[in-house]
Amino acid sequence: KSIDINIDSEINLNEISTRLVQLGYEREKMVEEPGQFSIRGGILDIYTLVYDNPVRIELFGDEVDSIRFFNVESQRSVENIDDITITLSMK
Repeated sequence: KSIDINIDSEINLNEISTRLVQLGYEREKMVEEPGQFSIRGGILDIYTLVYDNPVRIELFGDEVDSIRFFNVESQRSVENIDDITITLSMK
């Protein structure tokens, strides 16, 4: 099981939230460690176990506007990417 998200795709935050919990992720106010996700307005942060940095997905309505890695401490963007695959959390 995995979730594929790419630029210009449309996602429903309620559905994504449910699917992330099913994959073993925990919803938090802010992501601080792998296995967590956060939703604030049109921003979805996910800290997967696969990448060194968490990913921030910004939405414009239901459309994915940007996907980028960010530094968990500074909250600053590190690198823009075109797509991400979110896999099972093994916490």
